[in-house]
Amino acid sequence: MPFDTLSNTENPSTYTEDLTIDASTNAMVIGPVVIPDVTINGNLNVIDELDTTGTITIVGSLRII
Repeated sequence: MPFDTLSNTENPSTYTEDLTIDASTNAMVIGPVVIPDVTINGNLNVIDELDTTGTITIVGSLRII
């Protein structure tokens, strides 16, 4: 996607549902953020801070910047 077609991206500071990143998928979450349960089968990049009220399962990769 060309840069000129990108738009602002935002996410809530608190998720009420679990987050699952599928295999062969890249995703980014901008913190600080609270998510009940996180399952990472692909790749998740977190900017700043990630807090969970449950479990984090990592099969793929998690990178906190």
